[in-house]
Amino acid sequence: MYLCLGYFFFETENYAAHAVELLQIFFLNETTRMNPNLNYAQLVRGSQNCTKMGRGEGVVSGRALCRIANMLSYLDSFYLYHPIDRYIKAWFNQYFQWLVESPVAKQAAQAKNNVHTWYIAHIVSTIRFLNPSSAELTRHIVGFFEKTLSEQIDMATGDQPSESIRAQPLHYLAFNMYAILYIAELAKSIELDMYPAKKEILHIAALYMIKVSKAKQKIDITEAARCVEIIWKRVCGNDCCKEFIDLCHNCEFAERISGPKNAACECWL
Repeated sequence: MYLCLGYFFFETENYAAHAVELLQIFFLNETTRMNPNLNYAQLVRGSQNCTKMGRGEGVVSGRALCRIANMLSYLDSFYLYHPIDRYIKAWFNQYFQWLVESPVAKQAAQAKNNVHTWYIAHIVSTIRFLNPSSAELTRHIVGFFEKTLSEQIDMATGDQPSESIRAQPLHYLAFNMYAILYIAELAKSIELDMYPAKKEILHIAALYMIKVSKAKQKIDITEAARCVEIIWKRVCGNDCCKEFIDLCHNCEFAERISGPKNAACECWL
């Protein structure tokens, strides 16, 4: 991902060449490549696992594939990428078939929490890479925001009940919101802006995360920093979140804000 960005921003071919080398190792070389599935992700060992397969939750563990799919277009102008482009697309086409047909992936598709949201992120990222003008891409994005979002977020409070019930509520509230915003930012990249229609529910969800961040001492509030900031800048017309963002940048965990999960959202795609 970062090599693709390096090539795009600095036009340094060494970055692109190394990216192509890693792509060949990870996706194409028969002895080193990853199979186009997550069949054994988050596998539970022991006799209780009758299927001997992984879990739907494993889709979350493979979320880096979303970002890889979104970054590959930055290599389109690089001559060494051209010979492998169709093979990379073939890999992701097989992966997409796994996402829609596999019993393991269907567990993620049927989940109600962040697992489902990240599943949709996989779906839309893969379709966008393979066929960015596809009506199916629009259908998945609109379907998520028109139906699923209101099922995940309580419009009255901004709570995400399936996430706040966890032992680390702020972490999971932010983790699901990152996936939601990932899908929203991807939608903007194809000129489909979901923010105006969903600004109220996203705003109240951001305020709820801020509320949760104040409820406990000694927790890393920066986990929610970037998603609150994105919501604030995309849909809010006042300083409602400024105090929280300033606090994040001056708290004991402030140095973590520079991590990959808080990168500029434009670079997620």
